[in-house]
Amino acid sequence: MDPLTSLTAVSQATERVGLIGTASTSFNEPYLLLARQLKTMDVVSHGRVGRNAVPSYEPDAFANAGRQLPPREQKYERLHEALQVVHALWESWGREAGRPDQGGMFTDPAHTRPVNLRGEHVASRGPLPSRPPSRANRLS
Repeated sequence: MDPLTSLTAVSQATERVGLIGTASTSFNEPYLLLARQLKTMDVVSHGRVGRNAVPSYEPDAFANAGRQLPPREQKYERLHEALQVVHALWESWGREAGRPDQGGMFTDPAHTRPVNLRGEHVASRGPLPSRPPSRANRLS
């Protein structure tokens, strides 16, 4: 079973348990999984989610994705780039961006900014479509 989906479900049956999920940077894109889905877990669990990002190392996992196991250095380059993109996406909202105004607008686009990061392995234009996770819960 998917650990992140499972932890989201467990968060609804607990109130005081911290939840830490591991996500592979080898197969997950920073925008979709690492930034958006972990952000969702943070909201659903009321900030009780810790995160762990790792590169995958099993040849069978890469074969299941139709890919060859890359050299160790390349896996860690991708991990580093992915974390840079995730942190930039989480910082793409200014403090004032998510405060509703009198007219009912939730997000003021003047306080969000694109990320526009492109590395050798991953890229993102950004910004996120929703407020980033609390500062206490950052991806490591």
